[in-house]
Amino acid sequence: MPKGESRAFSAPGWILRGTAKPGSSIRAVRLVACSATACDSASRPMSSPLGEGIETMLSLKSLLPDLPMIAGLSATHLAALHLPPSLRRLYVARDNDPAGRVAMERLQARGSASGIEVRGLVPAFADFNTDLIRFGASALRCRLIPQLHPLDQPRLAAEIATPVVCAL
Repeated sequence: MPKGESRAFSAPGWILRGTAKPGSSIRAVRLVACSATACDSASRPMSSPLGEGIETMLSLKSLLPDLPMIAGLSATHLAALHLPPSLRRLYVARDNDPAGRVAMERLQARGSASGIEVRGLVPAFADFNTDLIRFGASALRCRLIPQLHPLDQPRLAAEIATPVVCAL
């Protein structure tokens, strides 16, 4: 991020540094429960974004408020998270760097072996927090929605409070 530019969201330092001891099972933070359109009748996510970092996922949460989201505390934690068997589709909101790419590849391999479709969400800049600051919410939505599975695009776009108008 360029000098003088602020973050759209900033997690407290103790979260970013991580307070979990080695060997701890704390690898992620759930940001929201399921909404009626994002989960099945047993409140299990049908599609869920999983991302590298709390700031990235808070940025996406501001765009897709009713979708259950999970923030991995690092790229390593992201790649190691347990994938629930009820999940049909997983979106990986990764950072645009080598560690994010490797975490995505590991999750794709694990998802494929479990019958879960894994799709990447890739920011234009370093992460979605930076994209939100530089593009603004409307333009970022326009960049994000085409990365979603065609079946999820209308459902997730309908959950957005502000209508999305994208110039093609």
